[in-house]
Amino acid sequence: MRINPYRNQINPRTLPIPSCWAAMALLMSTLFVVGCHSPGFYRVQADDDAYHLVAEKNNDPRWHLNRISIDPNPQSRMFDPFSPDCPPMPMDDPAANQFMHVVDHKPAYWGWEREGVTDEVANPNWMAYMPLNEEGELVLNVDRAVELARLNSPTYQRELEDLYLSALDVSFERFRFDAQFFGGYEVFYTADGPVRGGGDSSSLLETNTRNIQMEKLFATGGQLVVGFANSMMWEFAGPNTDSVNSLIDFSLVQPLLRGGGRKVVLENLTLQERNLLASVRDMERFNQSFYLDIVAGRGLTAGPRIGGGLPSTGPNGSFGVGGYYGLLQRQQTIRNQESNIASLRSSLAQLEALFEAGRIDSFQVELTRQSLFQTQSSLLSNKTQLANSLDQFKIDMGLPPELNVELERDPFFEQFNLIDPAFTPVTNKLNDIQITVGNSILEVLPDPEQFDPNQPVEPVLVWDEEVEARLIAVQTLTQQLKVILQLVQEDFFPLVEQDVLRLEEALPARIENLQEITEKLAGYSENVQDETVSGGVLSTRRLEELPPQLRSVLSDLKVRIARHDAILDEINTEVSQLIEDGPTLQPKQLYGQAKIAVFDPVPDEITTLISDVLGLSLVQARARAETVSLVPVDISSDTALDVARVYRLDWMNAQAAYVDSWRNIQVVANDLMSDLDIVFTGELGNIGDNPVKFNSDNGRLRAGLEWDAPLTRLVERNNYREAQIQYQRTRRDYYQYRDFISQGLRDTIRTLDLNDINFELRRAAVQVAISQVERTQLRLQEPAKPNQTSQQFDSSTARDLLNALDSLLSAQNDFLSVGVNYEVLRRGLDVDMGTIQLDERGVWVDPGPVEGSYWEEKLQEMQFEHDIPELSEMSDLSSGVPEQIESSGSLQLDVDGAEPIELPRPAGDLKPTRVEAIDPRLEPPK
Repeated sequence: MRINPYRNQINPRTLPIPSCWAAMALLMSTLFVVGCHSPGFYRVQADDDAYHLVAEKNNDPRWHLNRISIDPNPQSRMFDPFSPDCPPMPMDDPAANQFMHVVDHKPAYWGWEREGVTDEVANPNWMAYMPLNEEGELVLNVDRAVELARLNSPTYQRELEDLYLSALDVSFERFRFDAQFFGGYEVFYTADGPVRGGGDSSSLLETNTRNIQMEKLFATGGQLVVGFANSMMWEFAGPNTDSVNSLIDFSLVQPLLRGGGRKVVLENLTLQERNLLASVRDMERFNQSFYLDIVAGRGLTAGPRIGGGLPSTGPNGSFGVGGYYGLLQRQQTIRNQESNIASLRSSLAQLEALFEAGRIDSFQVELTRQSLFQTQSSLLSNKTQLANSLDQFKIDMGLPPELNVELERDPFFEQFNLIDPAFTPVTNKLNDIQITVGNSILEVLPDPEQFDPNQPVEPVLVWDEEVEARLIAVQTLTQQLKVILQLVQEDFFPLVEQDVLRLEEALPARIENLQEITEKLAGYSENVQDETVSGGVLSTRRLEELPPQLRSVLSDLKVRIARHDAILDEINTEVSQLIEDGPTLQPKQLYGQAKIAVFDPVPDEITTLISDVLGLSLVQARARAETVSLVPVDISSDTALDVARVYRLDWMNAQAAYVDSWRNIQVVANDLMSDLDIVFTGELGNIGDNPVKFNSDNGRLRAGLEWDAPLTRLVERNNYREAQIQYQRTRRDYYQYRDFISQGLRDTIRTLDLNDINFELRRAAVQVAISQVERTQLRLQEPAKPNQTSQQFDSSTARDLLNALDSLLSAQNDFLSVGVNYEVLRRGLDVDMGTIQLDERGVWVDPGPVEGSYWEEKLQEMQFEHDIPELSEMSDLSSGVPEQIESSGSLQLDVDGAEPIELPRPAGDLKPTRVEAIDPRLEPPK
């Protein structure tokens, strides 16, 4: 409406509003409301789409994921208790924060802190869910370590998020084929002054639809666009005037050559769907490697990959022990070292006693003391390394390093406690008593410096309070020996007898295993076999004779321990009588009775008791060393490779990626064609003032063809050639991928076989080391020869003892190392073959012995049952005989030891014939 602002002014609010304007206002309000969803609405919508898409692909028991949500558990350290759409502001750096309030002297946005400020980064309540004991320590076993790592590891969370992102890619590609609606609306009121309006003022109110249309992409490449346009205008200039224009139009374009056809149009959707399936399988494969990394520190395979492509094999072949088992191995090594230190302390006390008796020189005592100090220093270093490794393990699990953690013993490691840990504190207590008794005796003995060595004087002992106190202390210590002796008789002897009984029960299986090891040795050096078998190390006769020998030693030890009990009773009686009579005895007489009652028998008794307890522990070590067993693995590398071809999820993905690269050649080749499109368009307008009254009289239809000759295709040509080269690279990568897996399996199985043999050799080495310790201990217990006061032990006695103890410690640690390495490789083989099964916690389900015959039968059954026609592996190489070969010359193939072979040289391209489809994950039957 155009009006003069100085006369006949009209208030637009008083004007009647047409019904069409009311309808359009209602439509505009509806669109406004629909378009104003909160961010949380879209987040939930994205979650629903992503989880639904993952669930579609997560429908096979071979890769069924029990967790697909990216929202951390409330018990996790990663859990965020705040709203994901309106999180509070994190605590900022003070210097940087000022720029959020004032930038270049300009006031900045004021509302950054309207949701609050938090100084919490991790979940503030996560520690409340930790299973701590009464001392505030987290007690870890192997299963709990895996569970907590899956709950708190940022690495694990990141892989879940990559899987989620892969699903979003699929949602976009599916959305491209949905009917997509777009719409907008605009309202403008324009007022022009008299000069601009040509002498009169004017007012104009107009409403227009914007981009209200529907688009639809069809699988054949056709694109349909249907649009609706509406314009309503009220002009106030003189009499009120209004106009309404509505238009419905459509356009359908169907490519016939370039850009058309399901092969090209559906390629991106097909690729993303296949990539999502690969991501689901990659996530399950990551679960498997995550378990093995936490347990054995092997390393992680790649998780879901954004963009697809040929996967990497990840860690492959044999590996060193780390993770939780690495910590337990260090812990067991420390226990072995502590037991070794206890034996060294006992040996040092024995040698010091022999030195006091003049039967050994001081050099051997100092040599033993030096070895003790070095071993103690090494123990401290090992404990420090264990603490550092434990801190790193906590970080790998997603836990803070300051969290106190206690490692729970694993049943597998319990069998490597060849000497029960209870022996160590008892031996240490005996050593402490021996040192204390020696110091007490030295305190009351006369000072040898006050006598002239050239004028022998009979020693004397004067009774006083100090002598009485020392004798009472010695008596108290002998009573403690009685308590220890009772513990040995009531607890240690039944424990060792049980170990011997267990050895007798395991003897048939041990003999059978020993025979199998002997047969395996036939494949190695004959010298090794001769030395080990004929030398008796792997002799079954030695094994059969071991239980009777141990029974005999136990019987002798029982008699000796019972004798210790009687001797200690006699010593206590003598000491009590000496304390009672001491004040009345003359110095010479007091010294003589003290020598008979205390100075001579007590140190000898303690030394002998320590030696007998050590002998009992060595009997236990002999018995336990023979009962340690490994789960058998009997499978060839060829069979393992066939199993991996069927069950490894990453191999399935590699094969799919190989086909994707092959399919891409044909997709890219489509760009080389001409553009030839069928075009069909139409439009229909309204009649009169009614915006929805359409009539064909106000319409148009148009149909035709559009053609564009392929005159310029350089970019497309280059892309096509690049796709062919990329396919050849992928083809080579694929069979190298297979080779890497084969190499890793062969490495693992060879190492398993070697460890199986070495385990038996290390077991024999432990037995030999125990025998050396027993012999050196027997030498130290030899009594002095009659009428001989000079030195009776040669200069190598201490060195032999130290070498024997070092050999025992080294043999124990080697025995443990080989056994642990075998066990983690067995688990690694389960992962590498793809046969590993995890429960709902992500914990490994032990399959037990691995039998190659079982898997050969299973593969044979699968080969005959599989009836899905797919491309066989390397189909372009093994798909059959060429239909026709036109010879133009020949190729000569030289084979060592054979006549040269003449092969026809092909004159053109080779075309494979059709072959019968078999399981693509199995070798073609021979």
